[in-house]
Amino acid sequence: MKKSLVVALLILVARNTAYSQQDKGDVNVTFSGTYTSNKLYSFGQIFIKGGYFVTKNIEAGIKPQFLFGDGFSGTGVGLYGTYNFLTKDAKLVPYAGAEINHSSLKSGGGEESGKMKQTNMGLYGGSKYFITESLNVDAGMNFSFNLASSPSEMDLGMIFQFQVGVGFIVGNVNKKKVAAE
Repeated sequence: MKKSLVVALLILVARNTAYSQQDKGDVNVTFSGTYTSNKLYSFGQIFIKGGYFVTKNIEAGIKPQFLFGDGFSGTGVGLYGTYNFLTKDAKLVPYAGAEINHSSLKSGGGEESGKMKQTNMGLYGGSKYFITESLNVDAGMNFSFNLASSPSEMDLGMIFQFQVGVGFIVGNVNKKKVAAE
């Protein structure tokens, strides 16, 4: 009985320590969202990040986004770069990065209707907790500031956001090419 328990425990530990080791060439897809409230507006954002691991630690990608708030909605796109602090066989992977985003917003109807554009730059950090080898829960913080707004009264200044999402390591594009040959 004791031997069976020890073997089962070793199998569980070995299974859990293999998680979260992304590699160069892996593709990452993350779905996440935020909610922000400030002096002018309250709004939410939904992001779909698609990234490529240039090295096992560095991910670069594109981030389409959808914005919605009281009286307005919009879309945007951003570019990002993330450094992942990998440890041997870790399930929790802390990260830090930078991004630049451009958004086009459309306000409600009537006399107050209009179009707005914003460009923001930000720094972010957080952690991914790997549930399986490819599935993770992603939580982090983002600090961004406005680079340009049109009209200028839409300048929201500095924004601090919490973001939560779910990510997937889709697989290594380079390994699939080699396997096919």
